[in-house]
This record gives sequence, structure tokens and C-alpha cells, in this order.
Amino acid sequence: MRVHDKKLGADGRVDQASFMEACKSDVYMTRKNDDGAPLKGANSFTEGQAKDRALSHGLTSVADLKKDGDGIWRGSAMQDGKTVQIAVDYKGNVVPQTAP
Repeated sequence: MRVHDKKLGADGRVDQASFMEACKSDVYMTRKNDDGAPLKGANSFTEGQAKDRALSHGLTSVADLKKDGDGIWRGSAMQDGKTVQIAVDYKGNVVPQTAP
């Protein structure tokens, strides 16, 4: 929900009505990457926002994110029990690549 800038209640929880509304507006759907991603460009995401996008794509243990000279956040994460290198571009595309 943070990726879509949806706010939680004061108690930090999502009530059923808010959850159902979020489902109807596809808040929980994973977005498909744009062709050619990751894309170079001026990236205004903070490290936390880039991490949120990676987590929303089902990646876990996101770590060591650093923005490179092309404006792409790069780091590591876990996907299906394996370590992968990830890239998060200025459009929010999340691209995992199996680590060697």
C-alpha cells in the first residue's frame, strides 16, 4: 500500500472496507515492467521507496541499495530462496537477475 501512497488507519491496520477498495483498484497487483527495464533516468525515489517497490514484487531481504550514475537503485534480495541482484529504475520497474 505504501507503493501506491495509501494510508493505514491510526492504529496501523487496514480495515475490511479499505482492503476491499484497494483490491478493486488493483493496489495489490504486481505491475509489469516496461520493455528494456531497468531504464536510465532521473530517479527521485528514496532508498526506502525503492525497497518498498522491490518488496511489493515478492522479493525479500532487500539490502545494500545504492543509486548508480544512471539513476538506477541496485542491490541484492532473495527470490524463491536464492540471492538475486536487483535494479529499481525511475519508473518503479523492478528487475531481478540471478547472481553468479
